Amino acid sequence: MCNEVPTTTARMEALFKRFYKPLYLYALTFLCDEEQAKDITGGVFQTVWEMLREGSLTPDDRQAVGFLYTTVRHRCLDKLRHDKAIDRYTRLQVGTTPLGTEEEVMEFEQRIQQVKEAIEQLPEPEKSILKCTYFRKMTYRETAEVLHTSVNMIHKRMSIVFKMMRKMLKEEYT
Repeated sequence: MCNEVPTTTARMEALFKRFYKPLYLYALTFLCDEEQAKDITGGVFQTVWEMLREGSLTPDDRQAVGFLYTTVRHRCLDKLRHDKAIDRYTRLQVGTTPLGTEEEVMEFEQRIQQVKEAIEQLPEPEKSILKCTYFRKMTYRETAEVLHTSVNMIHKRMSIVFKMMRKMLKEEYT
């Protein structure tokens, strides 16, 4: 009688209640920003919810805890790398990175032009996402709202963007 199997929703609620705060605090140790830590932790639970619905993860699985912590860590590190890249780009735009000779300046300008051309070759959804996140300095959440999609989709698309850009620019430099 009382041996009913909990629904996916009940199992997700149990996971959320048990692990949200510890995961949030874990994310906070990486990011030192409460809002970013909340965004990442919430995004991880959204991913877990989707995986539970698909049946590719069960909350009873002993690996679920490891999966949660590993995913939070990876997303925090991705966010830190993203912020570092934006900071580097901003410094280059402002001109705070010293360039020595005229040859270095010309090489730098040529690389900038190659990056701009590579961006223009991207398919439209990826190009819009890249422009929102890097040029308009929008968060993934803000970008998702503007483009009427999920934060997880923005993460996936940005991964695709980076792969495409690396491939295009690698061809330029080899």
